[in-house]
Amino acid sequence: MYKLLALILLIGCSYSSVLDAAASARISRDSISMDETLTLIITTDDPDSVSRLNLQPVEVDFEILSNNESSQFQMINGKTTASKQWQISLAPKRKGYAVIPSLEVGNDNTDSIRILVSEGVPMDRRAGVDNIFMEAELSSEKPWVQQELVYTTRIYYYPGLNRGAELSPLDIPNAIVTQISETNYEKKIGNKSYIVYEVKYAVFPQSSGVLTIPGQLFQGSLADPSRPRSFFGFGRDSGSQSVRLRNDSKEIIIQPRPDSFTGKHWLPARNITLREEWSENPNGIAVGQPVTRSIIIEADGLQASQLPPLVVPSLIGAQTYPDDPETSETSSVKGVRSVRTEKMAIIPSSAGNLTLPAIEFNWWNTNTQSMETAILPERTLAIMPGNAAATGNTPVINDSNSTAATIPESQNPVTVNNRTTGTNYWRPAFFIAIALWLLTTLGLLFGRKTPIQSETSQQTSAESSEQQAWQKLEQVKSNPVALRAATLGWGKKFWKHGSINSLSDISLASRNDSLKKELMALDACLFQNNKSNFDASKLLELLDKERSHGDIPEKNSGSTLRPLYKSDASY
Repeated sequence: MYKLLALILLIGCSYSSVLDAAASARISRDSISMDETLTLIITTDDPDSVSRLNLQPVEVDFEILSNNESSQFQMINGKTTASKQWQISLAPKRKGYAVIPSLEVGNDNTDSIRILVSEGVPMDRRAGVDNIFMEAELSSEKPWVQQELVYTTRIYYYPGLNRGAELSPLDIPNAIVTQISETNYEKKIGNKSYIVYEVKYAVFPQSSGVLTIPGQLFQGSLADPSRPRSFFGFGRDSGSQSVRLRNDSKEIIIQPRPDSFTGKHWLPARNITLREEWSENPNGIAVGQPVTRSIIIEADGLQASQLPPLVVPSLIGAQTYPDDPETSETSSVKGVRSVRTEKMAIIPSSAGNLTLPAIEFNWWNTNTQSMETAILPERTLAIMPGNAAATGNTPVINDSNSTAATIPESQNPVTVNNRTTGTNYWRPAFFIAIALWLLTTLGLLFGRKTPIQSETSQQTSAESSEQQAWQKLEQVKSNPVALRAATLGWGKKFWKHGSINSLSDISLASRNDSLKKELMALDACLFQNNKSNFDASKLLELLDKERSHGDIPEKNSGSTLRPLYKSDASY
């Protein structure tokens, strides 16, 4: 009697525990291979108690590919029941016995599940078995830190793939990864022609030591060869074969920066070139005439962010206005190619030779495994006086009429953008100069006036000419390009006693610091493409003050005569 009562109590307790079990877990298959996936299904009858499902314990032996959540509501005999279900797609990380541990679901816990994982089909047999296989290739097995590595993934398949095929992204810890190409082509292996899907990546390791490149995962389904319209994704998936491939991971040694490299910036590249371009022929430009120099770094195997800023020494005898650097980056099957361009407007302030110092930096050639130096050699320019410039081009801002001069053969070659240089203008210039000389001589012989009449006429003409130049300056104040030329034209009329060939000459003649700042601001806005941001009102106000000071050449008073020679004033 007592044994029967104990048995009834035991059965009741077991039934009660089953009813109390609100969470459960089951799997679609209990044994799989490394190339296959399984589905973990978790269900709870108490959905309100679950705010978030923690799947982190599962990731020890499995990779979570997807997680779909759904809810259900039922009413039976007036009683409403609710449940929540998760369908989680898993891929094994290793062969042998893998475990899905007990998971906490709200107020309950699921049972742990043990799964047998067998080895997949070997890569060398995959083409004959599944008509699809995968391979990976690395451009170097022992690269330098921050050197570009080209990592290539190829998937060979026959006869075709249905829609939905996916290749996981390449994610490498402690490295910068950029996809540089993606292509499809055919390749014949044995008696079978495969379609090859190829993806290339540029990998830049950021530290030395061991770098682990994880294998990429490919998932898709092969088209059914018995259905011609199913090739290349045009048919239905019925009867097709699902595939899941992962290429092997790689471990490579990243070498630190070598001790033999003495450069300031570590630049491991396949090739680096340093060159210059000019807005026009730089030889023969005049004092005050602007010219733009572009210094260009081109690098194969470096990112644009790796290219260093150039150290350009200051110039003696010229003002310089650097512009913001420009960078660009392009990709091809060979890798990354980067360009950095630094532009600088140069305005000579004195005639004679202007020396541009050499520019150089060291870099590491990854092809020859040695340090090399990129050099832009020193260059000397011949600067002409302001009224004797010889250039056959129309400068960006033309201060005076000029004709072109050719580059002497002794100078380094120079690249001139979109311009041509004339070399035969001296002949007409020579005859024009002779004609002007003859006219001037005849004018002196037949057009003499008395000294007082001549001086008075010159003074009146100078004042009238200065007023006309000032009126022109006021008319073009809204156009910085024309304003600069008009300011120079007015300065030449106003300061007759000085040589005005550039804005810096006006600054020296006026000796006004405020005016000097405004003139420099005018130059800067022109050579940095900020023409719309210049306010000419302050400049005109300061120039007008100069006019009020009466700096036109002083007039003679009474019978006092100006000394014939400057030295006479000391007697």
